[in-house]
Amino acid sequence: PKLPKKCTDIKKWSLMNINCSLNNLNQKAYQAFLATIERIKSGASVVIFPEGTRSEDGTIGEFKKGGHLLAARSRAPMVPTTIIGTRHIIRKRSFAVNPGPVKIILSPPVTITSDPAEAVLNQIRAIICKSYEENSLNAES
Repeated sequence: PKLPKKCTDIKKWSLMNINCSLNNLNQKAYQAFLATIERIKSGASVVIFPEGTRSEDGTIGEFKKGGHLLAARSRAPMVPTTIIGTRHIIRKRSFAVNPGPVKIILSPPVTITSDPAEAVLNQIRAIICKSYEENSLNAES
C-alpha cells in the first residue's frame, strides 16, 4: 500500500496512523484558525476565554496566546471582558447549571501593537483582574 505524502518516513503502520491523525488534526485546527481570521476581518466578533479552563477558586489564571494571535493576524482590537459570578452557576467538572446573578464588564478595547504577545496579554489580564477586584466584593461571596 502507498503511504500518505506526510508519512513517507514512517515504516510501521501504527506509528503512521498516529502521525497522520496528528497532522490532519493540526491541519484542521490551522484551517479553522485561518477561517476565524477571515470572519473577524469581515466584521464578526469572537469570544475567547483566554485561560482555557474554568477556575475552581475564582482566581484568574494565565492567558494562552491564541486570542492575541487571532487579534494580531486580523488586526482587530481585543475587548477585555470581566465575567463575575459564573463560578457558582457552572462549577468546574460539572454539567449542572445553577441559577444565579452574573455581572459582565466590558473594558475599553486594546489595540494590538508590536509589543510581544506576553506584554499585551499581561496588560489585558491586568485590566480584567483590576475590574474583577473592583466589582466582585459582593458578587462572588
